[in-house]
Amino acid sequence: MIATDCRWSLKSLLALAGLVLAIPAAAGHAFQAADLEEPSPAQGHAGVIAQGVARMPRMPAAWRVVEREAPPAPAEARDDDLGLAFVLADKAAIFLRAGGERYRLAPGEAFLIEDGDEPGVSGLGKRSAGFYSLELVSAAEVDRPASGRLVFRSEGFEVTGRDFDIDLVRDVLARDETAQLKDTEYPVLVLVTVGTLKLEAGDDKPVELAVGEAAAFDGDLRLTSATGSSAFVAVVIGPEVSAVRASRPTPTSPAAATEPPPATEEAPQPTSAPPAPTSTPPGNGPDDDPDGDGLTNADEDLRGTDRQDADSDDDGLTDGFEVFQSGTLPLDADSDDDGLNDGDEVNRGTNPSSQDTDGDAMNDGAEVIAFGTDPTKSDTDGDGFADGDEVSANKDPNDPNSHP
Repeated sequence: MIATDCRWSLKSLLALAGLVLAIPAAAGHAFQAADLEEPSPAQGHAGVIAQGVARMPRMPAAWRVVEREAPPAPAEARDDDLGLAFVLADKAAIFLRAGGERYRLAPGEAFLIEDGDEPGVSGLGKRSAGFYSLELVSAAEVDRPASGRLVFRSEGFEVTGRDFDIDLVRDVLARDETAQLKDTEYPVLVLVTVGTLKLEAGDDKPVELAVGEAAAFDGDLRLTSATGSSAFVAVVIGPEVSAVRASRPTPTSPAAATEPPPATEEAPQPTSAPPAPTSTPPGNGPDDDPDGDGLTNADEDLRGTDRQDADSDDDGLTDGFEVFQSGTLPLDADSDDDGLNDGDEVNRGTNPSSQDTDGDAMNDGAEVIAFGTDPTKSDTDGDGFADGDEVSANKDPNDPNSHP
């Protein structure tokens, strides 16, 4: 069953976050240790891009997606209403403060925010930066984000227990390729970030989601790419881990902790000074990312992109976003050679890897530049004839009274 009552469009992952816990069982606690040994929700070539053990709200909960804007640095947008949420950078890097720590999220990177973190977000330069949050909130508050634009909300559902494993999964699919997410106790939130997906949950009727659309699902979920290249992120609530406690070192007495070991005459003495450590100038190491585009220097060298330019081909998309999000070429401003650069296509919702997004036999660039038709609709004027057929017959594809 689809656990949602509406969908909205959303404009547009290298992971951050994770908790590593040692797990001693608490006697008499009502949970099965075997649940914690379940496999990752990311199957096949999917990956978990952000993860944590989080406290669930003690009330009926709901999924919510909100589009937000980070102001230019050094100002910070304070979003105290996030609660429990995955924050995702969109087309530009953002600077995040949470829980007293600081993080830089490149396009496509994510971080788990919990109640009490009091997050602050800003852009990294003189321009604002868009980002969005996938939130688990009280069902009573799902329609009222304190800031930003509400783009999706689900129906409410009950959460039993307190602390749960929660994962943000991402996958990229070729045309007709399929991914699967197993059924869990709670609805799974899915957001399509590239292309179009057909989603089948249990025995329910298949649902098609285009880029920027979201829904929540119950049951085993099958996701199939309906375009040349598609990508999605999904939030999955895993097993309860309320009985888990982090291990602590055995305490020692102050004397044992501070008293130095007795000296011995046989202790070896250094015969020469150790060699001076070598260093790499800041920003030039293989794992550094001086332009903040989400690609390390090693990645940039491998792909031939510019270490010092976040957008090597000047198409309005950062190199990292092209590699990890849109699947376009960071050295070709118009990856599909349709006359629209990749940044324009992402902003318009067309497929930057397909010359004819809507399959109406007209090039996307020709629709926008020459004919003024909608490259995401095969029949712009709704007269029952495809735009390409009308143009071939010398008719006006923008006039419902002009048709072959």
